[in-house]
Amino acid sequence: MNAAAVIFPTAVKLLCRWHISKDVLAKGKREIRDWHSSTDVQAIEEKETQEKDMAETLCDKWAKVVLAITEAEYIHQLKELENEFQRWPKFIHYLHQTWKHKERFIAAWTDQHMYFGNTSTNRVEGPHSSFKRALTSSKYDFLGMWHMIHPLLTVQITEITASFERSLICVKHDHDILCFQNIRGFVSINALDLIVGEMRRCRYSDLGARPEFLVLIDRYKNSRTDQQVFMLKQMLELGNPQCSGLLQLLVKTKTKGRPFGWRKELPKVDNSTKCDPSEFELEMHEFNSSKSAKPTEPTKKKLKVTKSTVPPNKKMNVLKTPQSFGKVSILKFPDFFRPFIIDANNVDGDGNCGFRAVAACMEMDSENG
Repeated sequence: MNAAAVIFPTAVKLLCRWHISKDVLAKGKREIRDWHSSTDVQAIEEKETQEKDMAETLCDKWAKVVLAITEAEYIHQLKELENEFQRWPKFIHYLHQTWKHKERFIAAWTDQHMYFGNTSTNRVEGPHSSFKRALTSSKYDFLGMWHMIHPLLTVQITEITASFERSLICVKHDHDILCFQNIRGFVSINALDLIVGEMRRCRYSDLGARPEFLVLIDRYKNSRTDQQVFMLKQMLELGNPQCSGLLQLLVKTKTKGRPFGWRKELPKVDNSTKCDPSEFELEMHEFNSSKSAKPTEPTKKKLKVTKSTVPPNKKMNVLKTPQSFGKVSILKFPDFFRPFIIDANNVDGDGNCGFRAVAACMEMDSENG
């Protein structure tokens, strides 16, 4: 609790009522047993019967102290407990010194906070106990524990799913109220039961003993008539907001064109499915890029090209590449082309092959036309 007060200073810290009751009962039984052992007048059976009756009385009285709704009721029940066990002053001293943090487990103070009925740690210790009963031994390996736990979890999931299905079709009378109309059928019945329990607990709590209401009542009594009328009107608006005279301001929106700065407001969505490269991938990329880089070659000197000194009117004798093969055999063509071929001639392939082919077909000179 000391660590929780340092780490979570603003959180509400509550104590487990079940463990407190067990500790108080054990301490009370020990004190009663020691007191009876000092007096040897009574018989053994009578002592045991009296010890049992005193233990039951202690459980009943302590439960009334813990479940006291108001501070006045708490003081009254604690006084009765002290009167009942006044023969054991050490036990009374133990109660006042050990369990002096009454705001952490007495209902008069814990009911000021929302805890959904969790007054003990049994919610955690219960599944732990059932888990240990399912294992039956502590000598399992990981696979053996899995085979023992899996059926237990499967049964729990099935029960939870069945409870969700019941929540869709069943409606309790306590849940048929206006504030549940939007969540009925979407929230489980158990969760709605917890909310109903919190509502009833807040409804039956002693609001007149709260300091906030005492201050409000005192101010109402000391105010003038017009001020009291105004305070009652404000309280009516708090209880029923629909009767308020305040109206929500209408914001005039610009309907023409796109809003200013809409491009800046659009978030940049990354649709890429590739993840960021790891450090190893970056190192391999740098290694491969440095390995595949070619060494720089020395620059070669470009040859200077001089202009020709030949007169433009004089023709130059250009050497032709001997690419002409003359007559071509018809047998080199496919069979289905042969009936349509009369003659074949392979002209020079010097860029003017098209003109030479036309001249050959017209039985003209392929050189001079």
